[in-house]
Parts: sequence; C-alpha cells; structure tokens
Amino acid sequence: MSPEQADPPALEAAFPAELGPDVRAVTALLSPSRSGPCWEVHRGVRIPVRLYHGEPHADAVAALTARQRLVLHCLFSVHHDGYVRQRHAAHVAGAAEPWAVPFVVRLTEALVPGSEARRVYGRFAGEHPEFLSVTERRAVSYWNEYQRWRFPQFAAHPAAAVLELLRAAAVEATGRAWPRQTRVPRGAR
Repeated sequence: MSPEQADPPALEAAFPAELGPDVRAVTALLSPSRSGPCWEVHRGVRIPVRLYHGEPHADAVAALTARQRLVLHCLFSVHHDGYVRQRHAAHVAGAAEPWAVPFVVRLTEALVPGSEARRVYGRFAGEHPEFLSVTERRAVSYWNEYQRWRFPQFAAHPAAAVLELLRAAAVEATGRAWPRQTRVPRGAR
C-alpha cells in the first residue's frame, strides 16, 4: 500500500458509502485530533494507518448501535497508542463484515518479526498454550466443514498463516515449541 499524497480524506473514506450515517455518528464522538490520520491506499481500499483522536466516553460508546460500535473499533484498531489499538482490535479480529476486512488484515501486521506487538502476542501464546490449541482445533474444524473444498490442505487456509505467525511468536518469546494440533504436509517443515 502506498501513502495517500493529497490532504487526508474524512474518516468516512475508509468505509462504504452506505455506512456514512454510522461513520458520522461515530466521528461526532471523537475529540479533536492533534493531527490528521495517516492513510494507505491500495486499489481503491483506503484505510487510516494511524489515528490520533482520544477515545470517546464509555457511555457514549454504549449508546451506539452494534454497527456503529464496530466502526469505532475498526477506527481505534489503528490508533497511535498501542494499548488503545489492542483494546479495540479484540473487537475487530472476528468481524465478518466485508467493510471490516481491511482493518482485520491490518491486525496481522502486529505479528511482524521484531515488533512489540509480536512480543506481546508471543508471551500470550506461551502463557496460554491450551487456549491457542483449542483455537487451532476450532480453525481446523471450521476449515474441514466449510472451506476444505476451497483449500484442500489446511496449510493453504488463511487461518493457518495466522496460526503459524502466533506459533513463531510463541517460540521467540518462550524459547519452547508450541505443539501442533494439525499435521504438516510432507516437505513443509
């Protein structure tokens, strides 16, 4: 993705036009920003890379609709403060709305080698191997039931890539191997 060169667009540009009223309801709650968001654009997908607004008060967030809260979580999942990003990313990670996908994809960048987020994820994975094992088994079960026709090998499924990133982060953080819940195809080790 390349940085946006012109003046930054309104935050509505990160969402489909039909979400305009929802995005405006969310942005009305945002405090003034000390600087505009940084943007990335790739073949028509616009997504803010960093957001500098303060978080709205919890009562105001509670008054939003479920869709508006997801919009808010998407926006704050790219906040400049890593703690704020982490709180909101938890709400975005499982989102199935097509317009939330770019924000979910951005979350995978948290697992880039050497990043602070990768260390945090790695520590979590190392401290909670049973949770990650259950998650991996569920991902395999979902793949087997609904996606095997598209991805004959689990290793080709998008969830497998994320699980591999988590596994690598856990190994880096703990120095111990994370047990596999799936078979590795021959020659893939």
